[in-house]
Amino acid sequence: RLDKRVLVPLPAEEARAGMLRSHLATLPAHTCREADLAECARATEGYSGADIRLLSKEAAMRPVRRVLASIEEESRRTPGVPATSDQDVAGMVRRNPVTSDDLRDARRSTSKSCGSMFGERYERWMREYGSA
Repeated sequence: RLDKRVLVPLPAEEARAGMLRSHLATLPAHTCREADLAECARATEGYSGADIRLLSKEAAMRPVRRVLASIEEESRRTPGVPATSDQDVAGMVRRNPVTSDDLRDARRSTSKSCGSMFGERYERWMREYGSA
């Protein structure tokens, strides 16, 4: 068996914006505008598709964390009140959409996984051997 190495280049800015758009479309709600997605795509140069997916998941978790913190705070203030149902929590999450701030904060906490050496190694291989 002969192995073949295939370089899949990192996504361009337009592709990153499309990935963000696609991932956010699967969420219950978001208020991110095209300008927010374009800004995030520009700021994520060097991110892989998996990195963009992780960033999107992190942005999606931020409203959930806000809702859970709110529920926790409410239960501390009013002990003995019955816990919030899963249905109530789902409704609260839908009413707390992912915002441009969530996207920006997620970007700050999510770094790219591919260093510049990744592409350089494959380019060097191509120059030396002609095929990856």
